[in-house]
Amino acid sequence: GEVRHPTVSGILPVGETICDIPTAFGAICLNENGMKLFQLSNALDKFFDIFVSPAHVRALEDEGLAAATVGNAFDELSRHHPQLKEQILAAVIKMVKKVRSVTQAIAEQSAVGGKLWKLPAGTEEAEVAGGQRAVAGQGVAEASARVTATEIDEGAYERAKATPYISACAKFLEGFFHNAAMCQSFCIN
Repeated sequence: GEVRHPTVSGILPVGETICDIPTAFGAICLNENGMKLFQLSNALDKFFDIFVSPAHVRALEDEGLAAATVGNAFDELSRHHPQLKEQILAAVIKMVKKVRSVTQAIAEQSAVGGKLWKLPAGTEEAEVAGGQRAVAGQGVAEASARVTATEIDEGAYERAKATPYISACAKFLEGFFHNAAMCQSFCIN
C-alpha cells in the first residue's frame, strides 16, 4: 500500500513560516500560564510532523537552510526555557523515529537501497541475495521469493523518494546539535 503521512494542518508549507514557529513557541512560554498551556498542548509533536509531511519537507528542502535554522531555533528554545528541554528532546527523538519509519516504508515499496547481487550457478541472470526479504530491507538471514535484476526498477534510484525526508531531518539535527549538551542528551536517549 501507499505510505501514510500525517496531516499537518495549521502550518503553511513555506520555509520562512516554518522557521518562525519555534520563536512563537518561545514567546508563548514567556509567562507561567503560557508555559503550562504550551506543555499541555502537544504542540511540539504536532509541529515535528512536518518532517514526514511531503509538502513541508519539500518547503524545507527548497529553502536550503530552513531545516538547520529550525534546528538551531529549537536548540535556542531549549536553552532559553530549560523546563522544555526534556519535552523538546523527546519530540525530536520521536520525529527521528517517524522519519526512519516513513523512509523505510518508502524504500520497501520502491525496492531501493543496497543489495547484494549473486549469479546462481547455471544461469546468466543475477538475483538479489536473500530474495524478497532483502529487497524489503529485512536482511538476508532467510531466503525468500527470488528477485532478479529485471524485476528491480532502476529508475527508482533516480527518484529516491526517501532522500528529502532524510536530508531535512539531518539538516535539522545539524542545527539542533550546536549545543554539545543537547547532542549528548540525544545520544544517551
